Amino acid sequence: MQPSPWSCLCLALLVGLPPAFAQDAAPAAPTADEARRPGDIGQRWRIEFERSADTDGAIVLRLWPHNQPPIEVTIPVQQGNTGNGLARKTRDALRDSLDKNKFAVEDAGHYVTIAAFNGERRFALELASNTARGLGVELDRTGR
Repeated sequence: MQPSPWSCLCLALLVGLPPAFAQDAAPAAPTADEARRPGDIGQRWRIEFERSADTDGAIVLRLWPHNQPPIEVTIPVQQGNTGNGLARKTRDALRDSLDKNKFAVEDAGHYVTIAAFNGERRFALELASNTARGLGVELDRTGR
């Protein structure tokens, strides 16, 4: 006599074995980009430059659009660059790298703002690196 499917299921549950027909597919592992994506997102960000650069170097910003790979923007820094000059360089580099139909980039004094146009999804921004000594770079989310 063959055991019924119900008795097999009950026996499997009693001994702690998952029934073969109840196994779910394993959840997909996140991609490398998804694993590194910053959690802080907003519709507007402000980049503020503090002090002057003591050495040559570079600033690398990483912008994470919604459901897209990150966009890296490198801003070369020369010794003596001030916050105002770096804000202009950063504005130009971001305008060249970002979709003009999705992002507005403006500068005022020693800071730069990046805003997603109305209807666009929020995005993340991070300072990937700053190799210029003496130069402070601060990122602030200013929009929801």
